[in-house]
Amino acid sequence: MPQEKIYAPVSIKEIETQYGPLLKLSFRADKLREFLDQHTNAKGYVNLNVSRRKELSQYGETHYATLDTWEPKGQQAERQASQRIASRPAPAPQPGGGDDDDSGIPF
Repeated sequence: MPQEKIYAPVSIKEIETQYGPLLKLSFRADKLREFLDQHTNAKGYVNLNVSRRKELSQYGETHYATLDTWEPKGQQAERQASQRIASRPAPAPQPGGGDDDDSGIPF
């Protein structure tokens, strides 16, 4: 079951500039500081996903930011995957393709 989205306390508006679109972020420093302190991960990062809103908000916001709560399953899953790869059988040799047979090489 997916987790409930945690919205970052930030207002995001897309504006058009002579160089193309730009995202303009506004936030109250104390609210953002509190959010960052509460959601900093073990490595010291806070990961956010910025998504386009379906409709403009009443304040003209075009995007919103949510906390990215994805975490890798751990090194155990990585070890199991590498063991599966290592345990695969080697490919069967091709007929007539011995190591000392250079007849198929074009140079």
